Amino acid sequence: AQKSNSEEALRTYLSQHANGRYIDEATVLIEKLRLTTVQPGEKDMITSLFRKFFQSVSARDETSLVSTMSMVIDNFLGKSNATGSDVVTFLNKFYKDDISKMIWHIDASSYKITKTEVAENEFKYEVTFNARQDVERGAEAEVHTYRINASVTNDGCISSFNLTKLN
Repeated sequence: AQKSNSEEALRTYLSQHANGRYIDEATVLIEKLRLTTVQPGEKDMITSLFRKFFQSVSARDETSLVSTMSMVIDNFLGKSNATGSDVVTFLNKFYKDDISKMIWHIDASSYKITKTEVAENEFKYEVTFNARQDVERGAEAEVHTYRINASVTNDGCISSFNLTKLN
């Protein structure tokens, strides 16, 4: 069970050997795995957060967009200690006047999430994924693909956000 590095195998060991010699070690390993493994609920929280972020950009909804961010963002598109007003400025620069429609599509299969404990029962999530931006400018359509690198706080707010254009 220890060599498998699997919570399921460790829990099976505990259930099969309730008075076993290595109960304490198995319990400690399960806790370590819990602290470093992204749980399904955490992944759902993160994917919902970025869905809301990009829906807010597409809808030009400043209030909803700012609600996805930490009060102070460590790094937002290269700006340190960014605020909600910096995020709104980004939205207005990104969504130029000649754009009639912008829709973002997240590639859910590209999500990579790592989890780090920053304090007792407080975690930081490093997230990378790809997204496609469909833009309509009058009768013309453009498609761009981006790589997103971001950090998310324990309470479900974006604390760092960067885009890299892939095409």
